[in-house]
Amino acid sequence: YQFDVYGYGDIYYYLTREKGINKSTPIKLLERKLSIPKKRIYTIGDNNNDIEMIRDYNGFVIGNNKSLDNVALKQYNAVHELISDIEKKKVLKRW
Repeated sequence: YQFDVYGYGDIYYYLTREKGINKSTPIKLLERKLSIPKKRIYTIGDNNNDIEMIRDYNGFVIGNNKSLDNVALKQYNAVHELISDIEKKKVLKRW
């Protein structure tokens, strides 16, 4: 098992999970099962437990989390901003 402690503002929480399991795991499963090209998968997250899915796909950070800046392609203030960029084909892509 893997044990993680996360903090968000003044709230801290403890997460226990099987080693190697993260938010990227179910996305990879859907990618394979539904035959979705990796280049068409976009993720967005706001906390450190989103690192893997942001790094593994065309991933973005919502809000101001400096620890995600090194893995995210861009920061957005709202999900609808990312959707708008995708629709306008102005979104950054990793793949």
